[in-house]
Amino acid sequence: MKRFIIITITILVLVSLGVASYMTKRFNTSSALFRSSDETISVVATFYPLGHFAEQVGGDAVTVTVITPSGVEPHDYAATPHDIATILQADLFLRNGQGLDPWADQITSTEFINQSAISITMTDQVQLRKDVDAALDPHIWLDPVLAQDQIALIRDALIQLDPNKAASYQAKADSYINSLAELDRQFSIGLTNCRVRTIVTAHDAFGYLGERYTIGLLPVAGLSPEATPSAKTLADISSQIQAHRINYIFAEPLVQTQFADVIAEQTNATVLVLNPLEGLTAEEVTAGKNYLTVMTENLNNLRLAMDCQ
Repeated sequence: MKRFIIITITILVLVSLGVASYMTKRFNTSSALFRSSDETISVVATFYPLGHFAEQVGGDAVTVTVITPSGVEPHDYAATPHDIATILQADLFLRNGQGLDPWADQITSTEFINQSAISITMTDQVQLRKDVDAALDPHIWLDPVLAQDQIALIRDALIQLDPNKAASYQAKADSYINSLAELDRQFSIGLTNCRVRTIVTAHDAFGYLGERYTIGLLPVAGLSPEATPSAKTLADISSQIQAHRINYIFAEPLVQTQFADVIAEQTNATVLVLNPLEGLTAEEVTAGKNYLTVMTENLNNLRLAMDCQ
């Protein structure tokens, strides 16, 4: 019943937006066969990394909309009827899956206005790690190697939708994959010779990064940053900090830092930022930051916290 109500509201929003004629025009004519040379592909992504990746591959040939606003944690966001209407008009819909954007579960491929629309759930395309409670970890974009696979998926989808620009999509994808490969190289070299091999994070977002570069993780919260840690968890982490001689604790820009602050005060540790890139703050957007620049900042902070040579 809830899903029926949401879809009904969405239809009303579509009408109010004046897209009924748009539906008639595009219902059977939006395949690559009918795409004009100056028509951009509409890409809708649930959160920042996927939108950024689509922009890097598509360039001027795509119009990208990111549903989760800047400064909002995607685990917390609830899509509006207007958001759903925007998604249903997309040529390409990109979502992460596995609980990061659960509101997108209600959207099925049969509901898209464009019958040729492509929907990709990124976590369906890779083998996922499990946390200590055997829950599947959705944070795949934080591994520069797995991010390359996501670029390839977006490239292939854009080529399918718009084969006339295949060479451009291929070239842009290759360029960004090379940038991600260089980022992977910098992480591998930069985190090789470190005194500390364990870090404390605000929530369990860095499992793939940890596995890739052999970093032990002590997350204060679980896979979702909204989880409240128990007193025992906080005490255990404080003990581990002393045991591993950890001098730094990581917080996140979009999550309140009260638990990190408590642990830091108890252990005389310093709080640094390790950004899970679930979204950019308004200040980061204004400063022109992006996936590569923020990941480089993450590497620098990891090297400091891990006492790397």
